[in-house]
Amino acid sequence: MGVADPDKLVVMGGSYGGFSTFWAITQTDRFKAAIGHAGISDWYSFHGQSDIPGLMEFGFVGYPWRSTETYRKYSPMTYVGRVKTPIMITHGEQDRRVPIAQAEEYYRALQRRDVEVVFVRYPREGHGIQEPNHQIDLVRRQLEWFDKHLGITRPKPETEKKSTSTEGSRN
Repeated sequence: MGVADPDKLVVMGGSYGGFSTFWAITQTDRFKAAIGHAGISDWYSFHGQSDIPGLMEFGFVGYPWRSTETYRKYSPMTYVGRVKTPIMITHGEQDRRVPIAQAEEYYRALQRRDVEVVFVRYPREGHGIQEPNHQIDLVRRQLEWFDKHLGITRPKPETEKKSTSTEGSRN
């Protein structure tokens, strides 16, 4: 339809968007790269880890031990064997909504399968990244990840050019 360049598609999301990112790359390899923040990888284990287990009891019409097939069917971990897309996973270590174990589980599976995966943990952070230095770091990493996988080279900001040239003249 001409809306997007099919050779430069990426996918990214956080929380439910993180789940959607994890899910999308199990269903297609059309994306050049992905970033999932605080995503749910396994609905069954999420039920026992999260501070909102009732959400899934309502959404999946029952407890995981009674609606096992539904929880399994909609979990990215069920289809992790299909993933080919390089992905950066980011997560706050103190997240109670989507505990970091969800990211660790997905990361380990992808790592074992030799899928290109990077896992960035943010200490002291919950479901969202709040500390200014962490926010700056997260955005920098996200841009670098997508640039790398899309073959984009950006000019360095003036502040980096100055500090680089200053450091170079000291040597």
